[in-house]
Amino acid sequence: MSRFTSTFVTLAVALAACGTSGDACVESAVVSSPSSALRVAQLARASVFERSPEGTGFTSGHRLYTVDARGDGTFTVRPRVKGSDAALELETVQIARGGTPIGGRPSGARADGAGGLSFARGGVVERIENGEAGLEQSWEFAGRPAGGGDLSVRVRVGGAAFRAETRTGLHFQGRGDDLPFRYGHASWIDATGRATPVPARFEGGHIVLTVPAATLDASRFPAVLDPVVSPEIGIDVAWPGSGAKVAFDGARYLVAWIDGRGIVASRVALDGTVIDADGIPVAPPGAYTLDVIHDGTNFLVTWAEYRFNATPECMPSSGSKLHVLARRVGADGSLVDPAELLISDSETCPFCGAACDRLSPPRVSTAFDGTNVLVAWDEQEHGGERLRAALLGGADFLQPVDTDHLATSEAFEPAVAFDGARFILVWSSGDVFAARVDGAGVALDSPGLAIADAGTSYLVGCTSGPAPSIACADGACVVLWRDSRDLSLPRCEYRIAASTLDPGATGFDPSSFPVTDAVLQQPGLAIAHDGLHFVALWSTSDSIVERRISADGVVLDAEDQVVTAQAAAADLASDGHGTSLVAHAGRTGWGGLGELLPVAGRLLMTWAYLTTERTGSGAGTIVSSPGGIDCGATCAAPFDAPTLVTLTAVPDPGSTFVGWSGACDGVAGCEVLVDRATTVSARFDDLEAPLVLVPDDLQVSATSSQGAIVTYVVSAEDEGSGALTPICEPASGSLFPPGTTETTCLATDAAGNVGTGSFRVNVSFSWSGVLPPLRRDAIAMLRLGSTIPVKFQLTGASARIADLAASAFISAHADGGSMTMKLATGAFRYDPDAMQYVLQLATQRLGSGTFDLHVVMPDGVSRVVTFTLLD
Repeated sequence: MSRFTSTFVTLAVALAACGTSGDACVESAVVSSPSSALRVAQLARASVFERSPEGTGFTSGHRLYTVDARGDGTFTVRPRVKGSDAALELETVQIARGGTPIGGRPSGARADGAGGLSFARGGVVERIENGEAGLEQSWEFAGRPAGGGDLSVRVRVGGAAFRAETRTGLHFQGRGDDLPFRYGHASWIDATGRATPVPARFEGGHIVLTVPAATLDASRFPAVLDPVVSPEIGIDVAWPGSGAKVAFDGARYLVAWIDGRGIVASRVALDGTVIDADGIPVAPPGAYTLDVIHDGTNFLVTWAEYRFNATPECMPSSGSKLHVLARRVGADGSLVDPAELLISDSETCPFCGAACDRLSPPRVSTAFDGTNVLVAWDEQEHGGERLRAALLGGADFLQPVDTDHLATSEAFEPAVAFDGARFILVWSSGDVFAARVDGAGVALDSPGLAIADAGTSYLVGCTSGPAPSIACADGACVVLWRDSRDLSLPRCEYRIAASTLDPGATGFDPSSFPVTDAVLQQPGLAIAHDGLHFVALWSTSDSIVERRISADGVVLDAEDQVVTAQAAAADLASDGHGTSLVAHAGRTGWGGLGELLPVAGRLLMTWAYLTTERTGSGAGTIVSSPGGIDCGATCAAPFDAPTLVTLTAVPDPGSTFVGWSGACDGVAGCEVLVDRATTVSARFDDLEAPLVLVPDDLQVSATSSQGAIVTYVVSAEDEGSGALTPICEPASGSLFPPGTTETTCLATDAAGNVGTGSFRVNVSFSWSGVLPPLRRDAIAMLRLGSTIPVKFQLTGASARIADLAASAFISAHADGGSMTMKLATGAFRYDPDAMQYVLQLATQRLGSGTFDLHVVMPDGVSRVVTFTLLD
């Protein structure tokens, strides 16, 4: 499976009437009519439609493309790029409301006074017009479309196949080397200027735009439906370019290249949108080699150039000298330095004279260690090519690095990286060599150590040798180089090899291995770390390809992965999360240098995170195939891009799986193509009621005649919802009346399951028992006919109650059982002096025998004392 790539969009990024940032339309924008709303965000028109020379239709030019339109409403867009025959053919085949067609086929085409072309379709006017962002296709509705339901527009697509849908629109491409096109999402703009986004979707070979019925019903007419069509072309299409280099600062990329204006740069957003469409001028026209990195604050563009008749003058046989210069570009695209920073103006001169101004200078390479930048290059001296380096710290610090003893012979094509502890400098001297350089600029290996036997074919007429490139991450480094050790290869042809380095305190532990078996002519090399792997990049005769390499030297791809076709040497920088920006210049052929095309770029996705989230009140696990995801809650795992991943939801006992959301939907199995950062959610609902924890029955002493204030603690636990707070009746802190009260508590979890718990609260009056002459511990013997004082006190928490309604009654007591008969009643009175309740019991009418005296209080507690009356 080939790697997922997409060409980044340049210049054509806006929806009409929504600004050039790609943001959603502003709901509050008010203009006078749909036609004026259509033009709110447009710049000057590039051209108008005119009759074609054949007289069969109309034609129009734009700086990015040409358009040919016919009277039947069909029009074709072609990019203005040499060597490209890409074409996108579009035709509106149906306008319908609720499935019922409205309008009809166009009655012909008419060039209007505003530079556009109109097709009348009954009550609908289709219009195409060139805007700065691209070709605007629109449908103007004079009145509300008849009927009911959604309004849909179907546009037939020809000449290119559907590739992808992104947040910027639908993407189409013909052959693999054709330039792609984008059909942007649309806006529905009514007569008040209110704009509603209308996403474009692709189904059955047609682009479909659907305006919901509710939007139609709320709109004031006339109204317009308005997408944008554009080819996706490279950076700064006005200039052919070369030598592209790219760096990343954590939020955006900077691409720097060489064209007819000199060294030019442009910032590129994470989604591939070119921020500086006209470029940032860094250096005037000239012959350069360059590199670009981020120095922790700014981008640093470094280059080498020959300057003819530079001062001090060189030897009469020469007249030129090598300059190494730099300039910083801020995150906002501004030039930090008013002029270039001079790193080196060699005191020795190459033997090329005025011709140096027309030759490419030697390679320059840079790396940042968190404090300073190490700049490395080679320069020609009378004794041959020599390795040179310097530490650069902004505009205020420059320190040459002593490299005289690193290479024992001529040194070419240095490359440098930082491994987290020190700089690693590699170069070719027949073989590939490496040396460590510390942060103070001190070379730790003198001479450098050979890490690969690269072969020597470049010594017999080839323009370059191993041309090593290096990248480091997490203490490991991989060096990519041209391998000419196979003597059966034609002269100046190479294979690609690599060496892993484990830079330690005392040196290297190199291990070399082949990256590809392809035989290539002088391929350009680049390598970067994408956050998981090293990505090796090189150019072939007709394309740019890549393979991934692990830190321990395993080539992870079984075959070369094509990044883009018809392209020259390239560079790449990664965001550290699986996406790299590959910047390159194109070419139409290989003869000599070929014909250079504009510098372009492609977002290369080598891996992406698949994130799974568990939602709902239940519990469960999400498992992936291939493996990587196996967890509940939220987790993420990297997958090669693209990879088709199957997710399975496994509910825990007591839970049920409800369905998917995000990149999957429904309740069936989830298959998701991970070709970018993707999120899938699985909802599990809880089936079990919460467990409500209540206390045992409570025994409480009354504090007043009305009862007692009772507090208690209850809780609830739920597998899915966690700790819950139950609702109880009566609530804790309520006044509970004397007697027994049933208390019920309810807890409801997120799924609506209800758990219950209950307990009793018994409120009673604490008392002393009866006081003499009656006895609590025995049967009192009393004389019949006497008046007996029945007395008791309230005690404990009840002691201060003076208004208790207490009474008594008497029943006959019989051996072997009780025969109850109410013989007498009375009410107790409270004696505040003695702090006791008293009842005078007259016994004259009771007769002799044994009796039970029942003391009755409002708490329902049985209080009985037995006494005997004697004659």
